[in-house]
Amino acid sequence: MANGHDRNLVRLLLVVEGFRARYRRWPTRVRLDQGYIESLQRILSEVGFENLTSKLALVPDPEPGLHAEDDEGGRFSYGGGAGGGDHQDGESDIPVQSWLVGLEQRPYRSSGLFD
Repeated sequence: MANGHDRNLVRLLLVVEGFRARYRRWPTRVRLDQGYIESLQRILSEVGFENLTSKLALVPDPEPGLHAEDDEGGRFSYGGGAGGGDHQDGESDIPVQSWLVGLEQRPYRSSGLFD
């Protein structure tokens, strides 16, 4: 599990890549808690967030976890609920970083609490 300052971005990339590995196509949206969206806005620069949302709709959803979906009924989940989410089916044929390009991050400023 990702636990760094950018953990929610890592989790988003994992759910998108898991969807790609399963269906061999990219999701059109990710359903996630509003707090995840706000976290992504803090992690990514304004341009990085625009690049992300130009490829992927971020849909606020109170259901726990992240859920990558498309209009053909495909769905891949990361975390949440008692089931914990899906397991990636093999490798993605195209790395997620090749599709979601330009995810520029803001400079990280540690709070100093855990340094």
